Amino acid sequence: MATALDGTIRYHKGDRAGGIARVRNAVSAADHIEFEYGPPWSAKPLDELLGELLLADGQRNEAATAFENTLAVYPNRRLAREGWQLADRLDRNPAIQQARPDKNSSVPGRFSASNW
Repeated sequence: MATALDGTIRYHKGDRAGGIARVRNAVSAADHIEFEYGPPWSAKPLDELLGELLLADGQRNEAATAFENTLAVYPNRRLAREGWQLADRLDRNPAIQQARPDKNSSVPGRFSASNW
């Protein structure tokens, strides 16, 4: 979890590639942790976090894959579904490919209505 947080901080401080790499490392490490029972150990799936950062960085195909990975484990997760749909819509519709994240949002991957 600390690696994902560090990656998110790096991303928002301007080291986008380094931040995404750190979050990818966190996702990979989490994939190898065995869980026996109980609720998820993280309130936000790390693949979803990675998807949001990739989407904000314009890497739509990679973002869609990250959201799909989240949905494979949490099929009813609203934020992952919305992220996947947005990545898919941006990829298919050239008219909205220029949409940019809302610079006033503190949440990565959030888009303002004014972008549409």
